Amino acid sequence: MRYYDLERERQGVVLNFDYHAASGNKYYARFFHNEYTDTEDRTKWEVRRAFEDEPVIDGDIATYPFQRVDTESRPRIETRTISSVQLGSEFQLTERSTLKAEIFGSEAEQDDTDKWNVIFRSAQLDVPMTYDNSNPKKPVINFAQELYDPANFELSAFEAENALTTDRDVGFKLDLSYTLNERTELQYGIKYRQREKDNDFNFCGYEPVADSTLADYPNQEIGDYFGNRHGPAPTVAGTRGLISTLGDGVFMLSDGTTCRAPGSAWEMSGDEDEESIAADWYTDEDILAGYLMATTATDTVTWIYGLRYEDTRATYAGKQFDGDAFAGPVAFDNDYGFLAPSLNVRVDLNDEQVLRLGAFRSLVRPGFGESAAGAEIDLEDNEIDGGNPFLDPTVALNFDVSFEWYRGDETFIGAGLFYKDIKDAIVEVDAADTALRGRVWDRAETFINAGDSSIWGAEFSYQTALDNGFLLVLNYTYADGETDLPADSAYGERSIPYFKQARHTANVSVGYDRGPWDVRLAANYRDKYLDAIGGQALNDRYTGDFVQVDLTGKYAINDKLTLNASAINLNDRPEFYYFGNERRLSQYDEFGTTYELGLTYIF
Repeated sequence: MRYYDLERERQGVVLNFDYHAASGNKYYARFFHNEYTDTEDRTKWEVRRAFEDEPVIDGDIATYPFQRVDTESRPRIETRTISSVQLGSEFQLTERSTLKAEIFGSEAEQDDTDKWNVIFRSAQLDVPMTYDNSNPKKPVINFAQELYDPANFELSAFEAENALTTDRDVGFKLDLSYTLNERTELQYGIKYRQREKDNDFNFCGYEPVADSTLADYPNQEIGDYFGNRHGPAPTVAGTRGLISTLGDGVFMLSDGTTCRAPGSAWEMSGDEDEESIAADWYTDEDILAGYLMATTATDTVTWIYGLRYEDTRATYAGKQFDGDAFAGPVAFDNDYGFLAPSLNVRVDLNDEQVLRLGAFRSLVRPGFGESAAGAEIDLEDNEIDGGNPFLDPTVALNFDVSFEWYRGDETFIGAGLFYKDIKDAIVEVDAADTALRGRVWDRAETFINAGDSSIWGAEFSYQTALDNGFLLVLNYTYADGETDLPADSAYGERSIPYFKQARHTANVSVGYDRGPWDVRLAANYRDKYLDAIGGQALNDRYTGDFVQVDLTGKYAINDKLTLNASAINLNDRPEFYYFGNERRLSQYDEFGTTYELGLTYIF
């Protein structure tokens, strides 16, 4: 059971300059900066070990032989900053040719170095514990009365997790367009992008030297929710007060990084090297791309066709942990090219109806965590646990066809079909006799490129605006896909639904837009989807389906001043996750409704 008390503050500034010269040339400079601070105080009430024993089942009620609970407090302050700049221009070289040029850069940082966690643990109570699953989204547990006495929870651990992630992205692009004749225009260009991402993480665990209980520290009782009573918890002030009991110096990890010294009241947990060393990594991606595209238009048909080639050169650096200590730095290079042809055709059947067809290749590069160079290795047992710097990107061949019908200026009807043939989807494996990083391992926990995947589906859209100002918008998409997992995957050889792909999505919006009023009521639906893969189908985690209702409105007070208001999640939609089927709860969260009110003024 987790209870969050959140305060979020966001500040941002956008500054754009545009200049159009008399010659027809255009120049622009765009600046953006955003700061986001999330102050989060979380308390957690966690059942431990009791569920490991076989229960006695009677209908929806499972009875376990004993009870044991952890109560925790985790205050943290997370700060994220993003800054970006774009400088560009457009030059009219001749009557037939135009050159566009841009340089860009951005820098982002996520500072999570102020994160603490204190754990108090009860003794094992030989009191039977019942788990009532009558409502799988909100199970009820009969916690023993002794668990509501702070004196029955001993101080177990105090932990710090210091994480700092930085992301830098710079590059430039040039685009040249040339009118070849009355029907065809050529466009070609290049783009260069260099991205660096650095993840620096340290775990510092402290265990108390002397015995004490929660009753010796400031504590609070959270109270009832979801049919259960959350017992005593450390306060935020009490948790942060423990920081002053640590030592003044530093404790050196085997890779040279440091934790705050434990001082006389604490001793180190011994997990610092294992948790910290392999979590440090650095990735550098250099991408150079070039393309050639042409647009040819006849009286009824427009053809857009071309080729794009991308060359990616990636360097992955990290640290290795050998089970005892830092085992040295590692670095790997992975270079690959990608050719992406594309064809899009627009056919004007008549003044109101349009047919579109498309075929193209696309790719998704490996995630930073999947390709990270850091690893935990066991040379004695010949085992490795880490990222795979030699992953291939996931590549898709895409086809789609759509029909659009514009019935006057008020009504639009659209329908389409699509298909994606996907190669080299990335999955996690727990494999035997696996070649990785120039060596064959008896056992490897890592990521590999899996078998083939596919997605096909259909979509439908309808929107209309009546003369009296009323609006109606309808959208529906059906998408069905699957992935074949290899025999050595961590989840067994089987076919699974395509990862994080909902089969049904839909939305309906009704509104009124006339005069100073613009009001919309929208309902959005999304079907369940596979959120995480388990060792077998019954342990696959799904995100449940949901319907969310939002109300937004604008009122133009005058030509320059507009009042904006919204109520998001009017129906108090929860987030529900389950294992295998909806009777097996994984996670259930409620958030309530968000209300916003603001003013927009145009100078």
